[in-house]
Amino acid sequence: MHLQARPRAVSSAPSTRRSAINRSRIVVCDAADKKKVIVVGGTGRVGSATASSLLENFGDQYDVSVSGRTRENFEKIVQLRPRLQGARFVPCDITDLEAVKATIAGADLVVHTAGPFQRSSNFNVVEAAIDLKIPYMDVCDDTTYSEGVKAYSDRAAAAGVPGLTTAGIYPGTSNVMAAHILSIARGEYDEEWRYK
Repeated sequence: MHLQARPRAVSSAPSTRRSAINRSRIVVCDAADKKKVIVVGGTGRVGSATASSLLENFGDQYDVSVSGRTRENFEKIVQLRPRLQGARFVPCDITDLEAVKATIAGADLVVHTAGPFQRSSNFNVVEAAIDLKIPYMDVCDDTTYSEGVKAYSDRAAAAGVPGLTTAGIYPGTSNVMAAHILSIARGEYDEEWRYK
């Protein structure tokens, strides 16, 4: 399968380094080249938004699956987010470690959105990701849960598994947005939005 990537936005000001470079690019890949992403909790508000955004922006690069408790919940969320018709649904009970392992097996990335994280002591998703050597990220918004996930960092490092916790809207994205605004104010980007 040959795919044409969307051309990148180009500044009208000529770049001294890249003025002669053609800015459109051709991406050649096979469906087998697609990375497999599973959004655990993908039938909820944050998970469905995450999966929908992945499909919209990177659907040509990622095979997106969503997990949740019931197919009925998946069908309801597809009505709200029709783009999720392009996702595969996998039922999963995150309180069952073996079920989580079966759900995420073969994935290239696990995105854990199955909250609420407050007062939760269920670390089955991060444990399964480490055991299966699958990169992990979550959208945790709770300090205690985040500290619990961070307690797995030595185990993850020993297994060679990258992990990212608290990558959600709060506090993750809010902090990234604040850092981005500071970088703009400090003039840290060039005209093509790369760090100087």
